[in-house]
Amino acid sequence: MIDRREVPPPTPATLYELTERGYALKPAILELARWGRPLLRDPADDRLPDSALLLGFEATFHPDAAVGLDETYDIEVDGERVAVRVHDGTVDVTPGPAGEHATVRVVTDREGFMELARGRAGDRLRIEGDAAALVRLQRIFSLA
Repeated sequence: MIDRREVPPPTPATLYELTERGYALKPAILELARWGRPLLRDPADDRLPDSALLLGFEATFHPDAAVGLDETYDIEVDGERVAVRVHDGTVDVTPGPAGEHATVRVVTDREGFMELARGRAGDRLRIEGDAAALVRLQRIFSLA
């Protein structure tokens, strides 16, 4: 399920990667995330786990709403950044910044992120770039 390999100098490190069999679990994990998605519609006292940011974008993606769209979103929640690339009904979510190609950059905290996912853009958001892209982001990644 997971391969471990050592990277030689000059930057020695240990890398862990999913095997083909590990990647085969992705559809099941996404279905579990979709199953639990209604639980996030109502405010809760517990906080959004860090891993939910990556998985959340894939689980809430509405491909039909993204047909013909080609945009990149740089999302930062409590210091954790992800690049969300949408291309003609498909999505690719990767850890780290989107770089200078981002259509819009959104910086917020977890509470602000949950409000955004519920379709409300409150005062907890800092938006850089195309503000209209934020509306499209809410349409294609929605808890509704």
